[in-house]
Amino acid sequence: MANKITIPSMPSCTGCGDCCGPVAATVKEIKKIAHKVKKKRIKWIPHALDPVKCGFFRYSDDGKSGSCAIYSVRPWSCQAFGVLKEMPCEFFPEAVRISMPADEAVKRRLIPPYSEGALLSSHFAPDHGDRQINALRLKKQQDMDNIMLREVSN
Repeated sequence: MANKITIPSMPSCTGCGDCCGPVAATVKEIKKIAHKVKKKRIKWIPHALDPVKCGFFRYSDDGKSGSCAIYSVRPWSCQAFGVLKEMPCEFFPEAVRISMPADEAVKRRLIPPYSEGALLSSHFAPDHGDRQINALRLKKQQDMDNIMLREVSN
C-alpha cells in the first residue's frame, strides 16, 4: 500500500484558523518541523482564549485571519483539511476533493495513531508538561475524528 497520496490544495481559505488545532503529526513530520523551527527560530505561541489551537498559527493584525508559521512543513493532517471528505471546512464544503477515512490514513502512516505524543503541542508548546491541557487537546482531536468516522459510515 502506497503511503504517499497527492493532496489537492485548498482552493478557498480565509485564514480564520478554525481548523488549526489540535494537530497530530507523525514522528517524521515532527522531525521536519523541529528542523524548521530551530533553523528559523520559530516559537510556539499559545493562544490564551483557545488552548487547543496550534501555537504555530499566527493571527494577522486584524485578529480575524492568519497563517501558519510552519506552512511549508505542516503535517499531512493540516494539508488534508478542507479537501478531505472526512475533514471538511465548514466555510467551504465545496472544496472537498478526496476521501480517506482516519483508519486508512493511520494504516498508510499519514497520520499517527492516538497518543499524547502525537500532538505537536506535546513537542513544541511551553506547557507541554501540562497533562490537563494535553488531555484536552487529545480529547478534541479524538472527538473531531469520531465525528469524521460517523459521517463516513453514514
